[in-house]
Amino acid sequence: MVFEEVYCITLAGSKERRASVKEELEDWNPKIWYTCIKPLDGSNVHTLYTPYYDNIKITSPKVYNRVLDCAINHYTIIKTAYLRGVENILIFEDDIELLPTFSRAVEETPTNVDVVKYWCTSYENKPIWDGEQPLYNKEPPLSDTCSTLCYGLSRKGMKAYIELQDKGLQPADMPFVNLLKDKSLNCITLNYKVCKPKGFKSQINGNC
Repeated sequence: MVFEEVYCITLAGSKERRASVKEELEDWNPKIWYTCIKPLDGSNVHTLYTPYYDNIKITSPKVYNRVLDCAINHYTIIKTAYLRGVENILIFEDDIELLPTFSRAVEETPTNVDVVKYWCTSYENKPIWDGEQPLYNKEPPLSDTCSTLCYGLSRKGMKAYIELQDKGLQPADMPFVNLLKDKSLNCITLNYKVCKPKGFKSQINGNC
């Protein structure tokens, strides 16, 4: 699959981390959009994410501060791309390490896929893909899907994500629990690792 747009979510003050990501990905895909998360104190969030903030309903007690920050970033990227008519997107956070076989995994992602999770916590103990074994699993797990570190969505997948978040904003990763159960969507997960969290605690907080 060739993703029409690729986004990296990074912290506004993390210039070194952003430079590191840019260097790491330059050979694979130099056309990457960067969207910066600004630290929140709980009082100025409405100034950061127009035009969608005023219409967002926050119903989950788990959505606060950085979790809210992360959720709105993912939501804004997806909704903006959808409204612009983008056909598919790849989103990752700057604390993901893309392994050598990642670019091949993306290339071999079936073009009819609506949701692909390149990383979730259930991959933690899986071996690294060497490019030989069957990579994709068309029977996604129905739980343990936490993490928005790296995933791809088709236009249909974007629409489904937006609709779930419009009902009441949840932590950014929570809609995937429903998306992977949705029989109308073509969802896949991986049998092996092609990326993994970097060796430091994420400052971009979803639900985990």
